[in-house]
Amino acid sequence: MMTAAASTFGALLKRYRRAAGLTQEALAEQAYLSVRGIQDLERGRSKTPRADTVALLAAALGLSSEEHSALATAARPALKGPPPPEGARVAAPLTGEALVPLVGRQGELTLLAQFLAGVDERGRATPPLLLLAGEPGIGKTRLLEATAQQAVARGWQVLTGGCHRGGQEPYSPLLDALAQHLQRLPPAALSAALAGCAWLGRLLPELGDALEPLAVDAVALEQERRRLFAAVRRLLTNVAGPAGTLLVLDDLQWAGPDALDLLAALVRSSTPLRIAGAYRDTELHAADPLGHLLADLAQARLARQLTLGPLAPEEAATLLDHLLVDMAAGERGEAAGVLQRAGGVPFFLVSYAQALQQGSSAAVPWDLAQGVRQRVALLPAAGQEVVGAAAVLDRHAWLDLLVAVTGQPVEAVLAGVEAACRARLLLEDGDAVYTFAHDLIREVVVADVGAARRIVLHRKAAEALERTRGASPEILAYHHARGGATDKAVSYLEQAADQAWTQHAHATAEARYREVLARLESLGRSQQALRVREKLGEVLNGTGRYEAAREVLALAGEGYRTAGDWEGLGRAAAGIAQAHARGGASAEGLARLQPLLEELERGRRSAAPAALYHWWGVNLVNVGRYSEALATLERAIELARTGENQRTLVRAVLSHADLLQRLGQPARAVPEAEEVLPHAEELGDLEALLSLLRNLAYTHALQGAFGTSRSYIDRALELADRLENPPNRAFTLAIRGWIATLAGDRPSAQADLDQALVLDRPLDRSWYSPYVLIFQARLYLTEGDWAAAGAALEEGIALAERSGDLQALRWAAATLAEIEILTSHPAEASARLVPLLDRPGLQECDVTMILPVLAWARLELGQPDEAAETVEQALGRARPEGMRLALVEALRVRALIALRQEQWDAAAGSLAKGLALAREISYPYAEARLLCLDAAVWERRGEPAAARERLEAAGAIFARLGARCD
Repeated sequence: MMTAAASTFGALLKRYRRAAGLTQEALAEQAYLSVRGIQDLERGRSKTPRADTVALLAAALGLSSEEHSALATAARPALKGPPPPEGARVAAPLTGEALVPLVGRQGELTLLAQFLAGVDERGRATPPLLLLAGEPGIGKTRLLEATAQQAVARGWQVLTGGCHRGGQEPYSPLLDALAQHLQRLPPAALSAALAGCAWLGRLLPELGDALEPLAVDAVALEQERRRLFAAVRRLLTNVAGPAGTLLVLDDLQWAGPDALDLLAALVRSSTPLRIAGAYRDTELHAADPLGHLLADLAQARLARQLTLGPLAPEEAATLLDHLLVDMAAGERGEAAGVLQRAGGVPFFLVSYAQALQQGSSAAVPWDLAQGVRQRVALLPAAGQEVVGAAAVLDRHAWLDLLVAVTGQPVEAVLAGVEAACRARLLLEDGDAVYTFAHDLIREVVVADVGAARRIVLHRKAAEALERTRGASPEILAYHHARGGATDKAVSYLEQAADQAWTQHAHATAEARYREVLARLESLGRSQQALRVREKLGEVLNGTGRYEAAREVLALAGEGYRTAGDWEGLGRAAAGIAQAHARGGASAEGLARLQPLLEELERGRRSAAPAALYHWWGVNLVNVGRYSEALATLERAIELARTGENQRTLVRAVLSHADLLQRLGQPARAVPEAEEVLPHAEELGDLEALLSLLRNLAYTHALQGAFGTSRSYIDRALELADRLENPPNRAFTLAIRGWIATLAGDRPSAQADLDQALVLDRPLDRSWYSPYVLIFQARLYLTEGDWAAAGAALEEGIALAERSGDLQALRWAAATLAEIEILTSHPAEASARLVPLLDRPGLQECDVTMILPVLAWARLELGQPDEAAETVEQALGRARPEGMRLALVEALRVRALIALRQEQWDAAAGSLAKGLALAREISYPYAEARLLCLDAAVWERRGEPAAARERLEAAGAIFARLGARCD
């Protein structure tokens, strides 16, 4: 029978709710209670409202102290037990309702309050990420609940989620937190929350028509990861409360690398967002993705960690007293021994207390697993069956799935669920959804389900998921694999890998493809594995793992050859050629693939694909075989146009433009690259777009347009970050460092080049590696650290010789020759440069940069006529090619020649032109060097004051650059 007190409480609660303008659903969400719980309270059906439940309702309704007191007074006759003990605090739960009061943890609660406030006791900003670490059951989840409760009271919108073992999607638990929040929103609120979030459809396809339409061809796959992350940030901004949005994420030790990438992006964003998380440090290794993330964020001062230990003995006693408040002193049995056995671990205390309350006559064992088994054994048969099925279904068990998996009538399953909920083994987690009170319980239960029965349950779960709901490929693969349906498991696992790759969850994609390969090979399905190997090779190439890509694709190629699949062999060969080109092994690649290309070109075989010609051409460029490369790339362009292969067409054109620039034809190269740039953007081909932007940055830098060059390289670096390809990123950073060196921004140059070296050192050295060292050496040269510059160049030359990269050899040789001249070894400089001059029939851009240095070397060797001839050749080439960097250097050397010959007017004329050009393009290092020579001219003219003025100006520039005069 309904009591008068309960009826009064329900009426008062309803009045306060309506005054706050909240629906029952909205109040349930803000108070972290179930909708059914709110309904039962308002109707007087709930007979056991707790004091902490009343506190949650008061906080969610924003009641004044008087109103809170009135609500508590109305509820008091029906309250179960006394108010929480001294020192206990009420917290908002992750699990759907308040479990136990929070006892102790004073220091942690203070830090949680500071975390939400955004400042510590000294007024310093607190990091946006707070992580609770500790062993299982130590109280991490309970403190997260406290954080959520505080956040609700402070005006934060709180979204909660958690990870689990096995079968979860790449972006869990963040994806789960978003989905659970959106499912609770009414239509109008859902529409507002999803405004501008069209890309969420890639992650949450069930949103369907609620999202704005997404243009089909607006963005291709490689760009989607950034857009997905941006959509998540936009959603979290849309749903924010007055204070912002708080993400509460539990069990992060099981989060995959892609979820952690999204988490890192959110932490680094400017969104009004804070993230509280928890993980088991007993299950975390230094090499795990979470460990790397924590190290990076801690170093950047974006994260703080609290490691939880056991409760103090007096705190544990207080908690246990509260848990056993309904038991008479004589009924508590072994409660005194529980404190010693639990060791202050809160979850152990809860488990022991619940076992005692269920009336178990057996001693509660120390081993937690045995305690879980004891509680399961006390359930009726229906409850035991439901708990076993729920354990197989993993973290969340829907009622309809439990019915399908157990094969029992709905009423029998409901009876079993209710018994399990009463035993606190399962908890309601929404309408007709149940979860284990703790994952440790699920692990113990699932281990106790017999092996044969587990197979049957997994099989039924997979079949039910296929029939009743749109489960992810990961989940379906997980259940089919454990249910013995190998074919279906492999199929879904490959789908999961494909999905992860399109979502740019690169680590997940690689792991899934490797798992598919292992399963196929164990089944002897080598031919079926070929296409999967090809996909894995694409992932490895795309992430800079070139040697591994060659090995995987070589196996695929051999398999295709055996099967007589020449198209497949051509695709594999293209991937191998790409790996050689980017991996700094072009000479080896050309030798290895030449017979295959000839075989594919013969009439009895299908023609080699355009992609193979493209990467073949890139390898030819890398080893300096420019004439052959030009013809090969033009063949690739022709084939790509005929086959309507836009991706390969864009890449072949950009490689062709790069080659034209190397051949000293920037007037053709730049327009060709700029013309294909929008097509690369349209296709969303991030790698092609990155190469185009980088090439344009390089060409504009040679032309002295540093501002334009910097804008291109900044855009390129954004793409390199999104591609997650370390060699590519190192090369891009090195170019930006070189551009900063030219523009006189030494701090930026040093930062970029240092970062590039850190990225490149641990890697298998790639085609990009010599350039990182060469550009570092250019900075050392300006600083006057010739020994460091020489060491870097020697290493860079060795790498360039190994890869056969003529361009890198010329750049390194020119810089090393300059050091040799400065250290009085001009003969070595000349001997180094002469073999690298133009090949017959070619006029090459890199040689134009070498000629001023060669002219300087010849002057120092006492060959002024040869020096003058060489410098005039440099000037004649640099002007039409628009290479103002080479032009400035050539004017400096021509002035130096004139000075040695005491031709003061000629020297002054060259210096005036050089200074004007250096100032026009803002090239301060060259300007300072020219000023030093100009001072010598004025000194010779008998005007020491003018000479001193120029020397002082040069000295000021050198000081500002951190450089020194020759």
